[in-house]
Amino acid sequence: KNDTKNIERRSIIRILEDSLADKPNRSATGRQEAFDEVRYKLIVDLSEDDSLSRLLLMYKILDPKKTKIFMCSDFPEDNQLQKVNTIAAIRHAAVEGHTVLMTQTDDIHESFYDLFNQHFRRIDDPDRTKEPRFYANIAIGAHHKPCRVHKDFQCVVVVKKSEIPNTPAPFLNRFEKYCISHKDFLQARLQSLDPCMSIVVKSALEKVDEFFKFVEEPNFYGARAGETVESLALSVLPTPDFKFTKIDHTSTTRVQIADATSDVQQDGVGSGVGPRELLVVLMETLQNSAGFHFMKSSDEEMNSDADYILGQFASLQGEFQGIAEAVVNKRYSFNEVEGFVKEAINHLHLSPHPDEAKTEYGYMHVEGVTKEACLVVMVTVQWLAVYMCKRLLQLMTAEALTLARRRLPRWCVDCYLSHQNHFSLKDLIDSSLRSLED
Repeated sequence: KNDTKNIERRSIIRILEDSLADKPNRSATGRQEAFDEVRYKLIVDLSEDDSLSRLLLMYKILDPKKTKIFMCSDFPEDNQLQKVNTIAAIRHAAVEGHTVLMTQTDDIHESFYDLFNQHFRRIDDPDRTKEPRFYANIAIGAHHKPCRVHKDFQCVVVVKKSEIPNTPAPFLNRFEKYCISHKDFLQARLQSLDPCMSIVVKSALEKVDEFFKFVEEPNFYGARAGETVESLALSVLPTPDFKFTKIDHTSTTRVQIADATSDVQQDGVGSGVGPRELLVVLMETLQNSAGFHFMKSSDEEMNSDADYILGQFASLQGEFQGIAEAVVNKRYSFNEVEGFVKEAINHLHLSPHPDEAKTEYGYMHVEGVTKEACLVVMVTVQWLAVYMCKRLLQLMTAEALTLARRRLPRWCVDCYLSHQNHFSLKDLIDSSLRSLED
């Protein structure tokens, strides 16, 4: 019986990366059997917004420094001149050994018939001391000119899925083909995260998916199942080149819940920091030390989010109720809260294996980690889910909100009406630009 448990499942993204790293075997011996070319790549983009090309570069599947991007215009007055310029630029890239990314270039594909089919003419070095040179005919207008093709030259053609039925089969057969979606990029990114952090992100995404299905796709402007949530998650997660470094922090004496009454004022509220400060420290730590990307929120919005998230845990019956109440009642100092957050983030990145126990609230128990840090892990799950749901709210139609307002959580309605400026396009654009600048 074959043992399949230890078989590694490689993602389509990893397979594409390995294929792009292949180099042709062009021996200088002159023997035909030593000649081994690597086919160029054709990527079927399952989206309709050309975002796949951006992801290929963002996630370093294609080296941004060595990749030339070519796209043809649909304007008739630009068409002929741009065709000639684009063909000449791709011809130069073939000589120099660059990688070219071609999208919306259907009108010029015929010019590269020999190149795509790798119908090369081989010229050996007379002294047999150097590698042979390879040439392919490239058409510029009505003229066919031989062009030297560098061994490092790589061509990636992107075709939308909707265009495949109208694409000639002989053209498709010239390439090594890959069908890639936003979901493939997200799955590859989750696999590369540290195990515990991956569990936290997946738990948050489950909540976001539930929200997306609850509101329903048609109620979001331009949303598409299998693309919108995945694209949103990719914009939040650390990029693949991010490397986590353990966060150093000075250990502090943590206040026990039972002994915290001495720091409580007559109204029952302590003099420490509250839910908003915890959330701010968590967000800044995720951004600055864990590589996450967030748009800046207003103080009022952060207060609302913090009260909602911590209020959930304070209402639970169990071991975390007292800790959550202590945060709500400001019984921890800023240094203590900061210590809990750093301990939690270190655990999520440096713990070698996912924890054995996991509750529906995202709690992951591991020996040696304080309960306060475990609460921060749960808050991290909730905060990631709330943040991404708020971004989805920006796409929600006013009609959908009106119809679903009684079924939506109160914070969703308040966020839509009070913080996102949906009823003033100018204010919405201004607030978005301010978030990007900050």
